[in-house]
Amino acid sequence: MSKLNLLLTREQSVEMTAKLTLILIDMYGLDGSLDIEVDQHGNESFTEDSQERFDAFYAEAGQILFALGLTEEVQS
Repeated sequence: MSKLNLLLTREQSVEMTAKLTLILIDMYGLDGSLDIEVDQHGNESFTEDSQERFDAFYAEAGQILFALGLTEEVQS
């Protein structure tokens, strides 16, 4: 059986991986939701601990998408 391979743009790949990451955190993130901090200019970012958790789940999400045959197209 041949493996399905769908090519995604860089933007699509990042967006799909980030969305799947948040789904995985909601489903399996036993430490609760991600914490966000706001700097003096109003910019939002994850706290250091939340960023580490996001990064770990992001790597897993990327592996899942790859296993499903979704890959990022090579830019020339």
